[in-house]
Amino acid sequence: MLSLKFLGKFSRLAVCRLLTSPTATGVKTLSTHSDTQNKSSQTGPGDDKIFELRTYSLHPKDMGTFLKLSAAQMHKRLEHSKLIGYWTTELGGLNEVVHIWEYDGFSHRAAVRKALSEDQTWLDSYFLQVLPMWAKQDNMVLKLLPWSEVTSPKQKGVYELQSFSYTGKPQKLASGAKDYVASQLDCVGEDGVLVGAWRSIVGPLNTVYFLWQHIDMDGYFRRLGQGLARGESHFENGNAKILLPTAWSTLK
Repeated sequence: MLSLKFLGKFSRLAVCRLLTSPTATGVKTLSTHSDTQNKSSQTGPGDDKIFELRTYSLHPKDMGTFLKLSAAQMHKRLEHSKLIGYWTTELGGLNEVVHIWEYDGFSHRAAVRKALSEDQTWLDSYFLQVLPMWAKQDNMVLKLLPWSEVTSPKQKGVYELQSFSYTGKPQKLASGAKDYVASQLDCVGEDGVLVGAWRSIVGPLNTVYFLWQHIDMDGYFRRLGQGLARGESHFENGNAKILLPTAWSTLK
């Protein structure tokens, strides 16, 4: 569990980001230990690859049972499509799980959903069991930004999912996001990793998502509190969730 000392520092995050953001003149290496990472997903011009971000809110009394059942049965879901990561929300949401799935395109996703609906073993052993446990489900479809790829850190850590509404010119969204990443590197520190950067194409539009992994959370929030991020941006209505990987998550 995260320390109470860390929890107290979390409130500094909003202040730091309201006062800072990006017009850095270039993006230095997005991770200072890139030699220890695996590149798992890339997109190029014309690539149809999509990512589905799902968020489930559970009834508090069912959270423990849901996690135990998922740990035992999730391998059956993984037979159908690629999981990027699966987390519980530690801060920024309660009784909540967040997961990201990769598909070759919308037709691939449709085929996977059809196969799942016809997989009676999956339905009986898992889906029908957890269905009453969900209080709410949300999903959206994302595309990797042109300069980003999905990175799989080899070290275990804590994850942060940031989301922002973009208010600038649409054609400058990707470059604005790249500048934002550059502005955050001093806060992230030497052991931080940008796992991926996406834009929404289904769901709330003009929304950008950044997934980071942190090793030293106290150091990260200490640097945020010191205002080490810099620059200006067209990102508004920011939100951040601190995520802990589940036992079956591919990202640890």
